[in-house]
Amino acid sequence: MTNCAPQRKGETAAEFHARMLEASPILPNGQPYGVAEFGGDVEQNPDCRRMATKLGNMAGGIRWRQTLEIGTGGGRWTRWIHPRTDHLLTVDASPKARLHIEALHLQPPPICIVSKYGALPTGKGSPLNSAFDLAFSYDTFVHLPRAIITTYFRSVADALRTGGFFVVHYGTRHQARADQPIAESQHWTYVEPYWLNTQAAINQLDLIDSWTVSQGYGSAVTVYRKKG
Repeated sequence: MTNCAPQRKGETAAEFHARMLEASPILPNGQPYGVAEFGGDVEQNPDCRRMATKLGNMAGGIRWRQTLEIGTGGGRWTRWIHPRTDHLLTVDASPKARLHIEALHLQPPPICIVSKYGALPTGKGSPLNSAFDLAFSYDTFVHLPRAIITTYFRSVADALRTGGFFVVHYGTRHQARADQPIAESQHWTYVEPYWLNTQAAINQLDLIDSWTVSQGYGSAVTVYRKKG
């Protein structure tokens, strides 16, 4: 969260943001936590509205059948996605995120899993393997170390049906050295697009679209599609 206490000495970006989420209040009247902190609800925020429009175009006006949202936080995007999909499964590493989702009183309620992002239950033999048309993650990669992002791609690729989409928002900032494609600085993890695209290619995900986002720390959104 941008308006929060200082990061503790030796605390990673992931640890910092997990602590901030655990301290976040449960808001009344179904108001998702994070709306005020990040410039408005999905339809009020220009960056989010642009992503929402692209998601709608990808769906071709048809509801998603199965959607996986990873890194729900306070539920801002959860509330937007819910009426646009038949089934919604949410995953967050923090137990507090589940409380935020429950406080939105969505009907039918999404299935909420508390799990580390690099250990999603989507491998072969799981009912979640190849089950999803859309995997969606906004403002989660910015909190994760390199090793977790690498395993995250494998878990998401396992979750998607052939032709399914993976939409991911991540922090990015030009690095002076090409051999340092990722850096953790203060509250954020920055990833170079070429490194991210390499992880996608390794996991049979094709690059479909990408655009920059004006959110304060420098970020981008990329859309991938699972190969047949």
